[in-house]
Amino acid sequence: MSYIEVVKAAGGAGKKIKNNEYRWNDEILMTQAYIVKFKDDKLVDKEIIAVKGHSKR
Repeated sequence: MSYIEVVKAAGGAGKKIKNNEYRWNDEILMTQAYIVKFKDDKLVDKEIIAVKGHSKR
């Protein structure tokens, strides 16, 4: 998939965190994010990471 195809599937653009590496936060679960890497505008790797929240208790 190209970056544009991933944007369409995800429903919006990812946040660029490194050259050719983008992050999408899971807006439903709020406890995970997706790191997606591209090379020559083709998806080459994806990773799911845990997102830790900040409790105010």
